[in-house]
Amino acid sequence: MISIIIPAHNERHNLSILLPMLNLEASRVPVEVIVVLSCNSSDGSEDLEVDSSVKFIKCKKKGRAVQMNTGASISSGNILAFLHADVKPPPSFLGDIENALSENYEAGFFSYRFDKKKLLVEY
Repeated sequence: MISIIIPAHNERHNLSILLPMLNLEASRVPVEVIVVLSCNSSDGSEDLEVDSSVKFIKCKKKGRAVQMNTGASISSGNILAFLHADVKPPPSFLGDIENALSENYEAGFFSYRFDKKKLLVEY
């Protein structure tokens, strides 16, 4: 089973896009999705209407590493995939992971591109 761990802080909008995408893929590959919210996340992400298999956990301490470790510690999969909430993986994401493992790769990553020309946002 693949455990997808998503550390998030006030990412309700992005999660509302990402989680349905992952659920479509999950119908073909055994997967669990764990969203680990920061201790001071306040946008109601945990109240999103998503598939009941998605687990929302709220951290007791600050830090993305704490969130990732918390998700890993409660996961039941033997494969861990960490995603940011604003990432949109390719449709073949989970199948690609399974294929890489069947070819005896022990680790991997997906490259990405930004959808904006400017990386910094001016306020």
